[in-house]
Amino acid sequence: MSNIYKSVLLGIGMLLNNFTIGQTVRDIDGHVYSTVTIGSQTWLQQNLKTIHYRNGDSIPTVNGPVNNDSSASYQWAYNNDTAYVNNYGRLYTWFAANDIRGLCPIGWHVPSQSEWDTLISFLGGEFTAGNLAKDTGTRFWINTSSAVNNASGFSARGSGRRGNPQ
Repeated sequence: MSNIYKSVLLGIGMLLNNFTIGQTVRDIDGHVYSTVTIGSQTWLQQNLKTIHYRNGDSIPTVNGPVNNDSSASYQWAYNNDTAYVNNYGRLYTWFAANDIRGLCPIGWHVPSQSEWDTLISFLGGEFTAGNLAKDTGTRFWINTSSAVNNASGFSARGSGRRGNPQ
């Protein structure tokens, strides 16, 4: 799960006139996130870092395998190393991200597939959207291309994955 969505874009020619950066949002743990408005949608520019649901309940973490059941509501720092959290946020299970207690700050929600599709479409489709939405350089990506320019201000970062050991 990358950036979190609230409200999204439509054609590269209009891009520079249709995004603004500047507002901030605070989660229940006090982490502050910058926002970017792209077209008609506003997104957080950083991945979530919270370890609590919106109502204050803790989101547990485990170091071992996670069962694929409805109780698998967990969060982690990538590679179980909290030094990654500031730059990459936390990883959440599907169950944690969709929990009715709310993972995102008040007034925000995890984006639906339709909302992601709208963003991708606005940024010119699946073959160009990544170039306009990814953070530039190799600090947050193993490989990059000269076409990557983050012109949208979205600032996407590869933030890892977590799977069960085989």
